[in-house]
Amino acid sequence: MADLTVVGNRQTVDGDPGRADDTISVDGKNNTVNAGSGDDKILLNGRNNTVDAGSGNDIVFSIGNRTEIDAGDGNDVVLAAGTRVTVEGGNGDDLLSVIGNRNIVDGGANNDDIIAFGNRNILEGGSGDDSITVTGRANVVDGGSGNDLIDVTGTRNNVLGGRGDDEISVTGSQNHIDAGSGDDRVVILAGINNVVEGGNGDDELIGSNRRDFLLGQADDDTLSGMAGNDIINGGAGNDELSGGAGKDIFVFERDAFNFEDIILDFEQGCDKLAIEGFSLGSNPAQNSDGSYTFQEGRSNFLTIRFANNVTLTADDFIAISDVPVA
Repeated sequence: MADLTVVGNRQTVDGDPGRADDTISVDGKNNTVNAGSGDDKILLNGRNNTVDAGSGNDIVFSIGNRTEIDAGDGNDVVLAAGTRVTVEGGNGDDLLSVIGNRNIVDGGANNDDIIAFGNRNILEGGSGDDSITVTGRANVVDGGSGNDLIDVTGTRNNVLGGRGDDEISVTGSQNHIDAGSGDDRVVILAGINNVVEGGNGDDELIGSNRRDFLLGQADDDTLSGMAGNDIINGGAGNDELSGGAGKDIFVFERDAFNFEDIILDFEQGCDKLAIEGFSLGSNPAQNSDGSYTFQEGRSNFLTIRFANNVTLTADDFIAISDVPVA
């Protein structure tokens, strides 16, 4: 085991090639660290430093701006504070944490834990079943492939679940969530004006107690607005829709045609239907089972069932152009 301490700028520090586990401490700027193989511990204080931790289960602590850290292979731990820091996890089950703004973290392969505090960070889970936790504003999160767990707190964050069956929870306002492909579950714990898109797969989207925009998109989804004046759009597929308390609008665009949806809790005098291509004042056909069929042309049919067996009137509809947008 080698202990290396460097104070200064523009130096290159190499781990001891004859010994596996190094402890390297660097205080300065524009330095380069090549730790090599082994379970290394690297301590950095300064800006514009570059680290290649190499293979092994490494630990990297860094304070400073514009630092580049490649954790390499192995199950690594990286804790970095600064601005415009870049962290690459590489192969292995890594723990990668950044504090600051405009940082980039790429988990790489395997099952990583990524934690970020700050604004305008970019977090990529890569392949594997990752856990990503972000707190701040205007961050971008991409879970990548795998069954990921994503927790977002803050405002104006953009989240892409990617491929796999993801679980995404959100606390805050004006966030945009695209769950991606897979059978995903998205829960808005608190906030207002969050937009959730389910993507492909049989998704479960659950809103908060304030206004949410829930879009199921493809396949058979379950959308629950909970309280608040929600905009609920199941999209294509046979969807189960619930507005909860509040003045909700159930939107049916053309991609919903030739499917059958059910609304569990349509409240007349409060909730509204907005159906693309349906002329206000027209009378939809009510079927013997109490459902309604809306027809556009000769071959496009939309069937809506109501769990509480409502009898629709003209007052239950609004023009789709009058639906609020996020």
